[in-house]
Order: sequence, then C-alpha cells, then structure tokens
Amino acid sequence: GEITLRDSFDLAGSFNPGDWIRFEYSSGLTWYFGRVETVDETSPSRTVITLYGMSTELSEVFPGGFNNFDDVLPHRYARTDLYLYDPDHSIQSWDIISQPNQVVDLIYSQYINSTTHITMGTNEVPSPLTNLESMVFRGQESVTEVIRQLGVIAHDASWGVDETNKLFFKRKRLNVL
Repeated sequence: GEITLRDSFDLAGSFNPGDWIRFEYSSGLTWYFGRVETVDETSPSRTVITLYGMSTELSEVFPGGFNNFDDVLPHRYARTDLYLYDPDHSIQSWDIISQPNQVVDLIYSQYINSTTHITMGTNEVPSPLTNLESMVFRGQESVTEVIRQLGVIAHDASWGVDETNKLFFKRKRLNVL
C-alpha cells in the first residue's frame, strides 16, 4: 500500500521504516495493517509512505537450517523416510505429514509464531487433497515461498495474512462473489 499525506503535517519525521500503521473503519474494526517500508517527505505538506502488509514478515522467516547454522537443523516434512542418501540425512529433524495444510500448521508453530506478529487463523483446506511425500528445508527458502508452493500443491489454495494479522490457508472459492 501507499499513502500520501498532503496537509500541513506537524508530525513530519515521525514515521520511520519498520513502524506499523493500522487503518480502521472505526475503533477496533481494522481494514489494513502494514509496515512502513519507505518514507518520502518531499515538502512540509507532502509525505508519501510505502507500506507492506503483514505477509511481508513471512518473507523474513526461513525454515530449516544449513550445516547446523545457528543450531537449526535441516528440517524434513515427510510421509515416510524415502531419501536415506541425502548428504545431510543424519542431522535432519523431521515431522510426519501427508497433506499441505499439516505442513502449514507445523511451520506456523515451529517458525512463524515465535518470530513474527502473525497469529494462526483459518487453515481449512479439507484433507485428503493429495499425497505429499517429502519436503526438506535448509534455510534457503522463505516461508512465503514454502506456503506459495503448498498452495499450488493443495489445488491452488488461497493463502496470506488478513487485516487482523491472522495467517490463512484455505480452499480456493468455487463460487463467484
């Protein structure tokens, strides 16, 4: 998002990258919540603020680890142990899963919950959707990339972070609104 403040503005210099701005219809009824990315004060009466929504935090979380970096091991989500000859197989931590929405739940509890402002919301992709065999993360893909791929695997599931900071992962609407 982007907002432009065009009035004489007494709070010039008050907004900084990393600040959060909440837009509400009325007190407690949020319609957008975003993090300030850039502030361009071109005159005393014009300030342009660029915002990224809460989902930007997902791009800053990297599941798994690489070469025991920061004591975080490569992490495997798998139905069975199919890849015994992975070079780092002996140090991988792993969880048994069979569906994409199970991986979303685990990634939320293991990585997103402790490092972001995001809470868990709707995860209502009905099972079984597909047979998800194995995924290994070594700290190279962000959670955004992981969940995007899981959405494709789950037959184009919708995903993101809503205006109340809740992560959602759900079946794509079949009806037109």
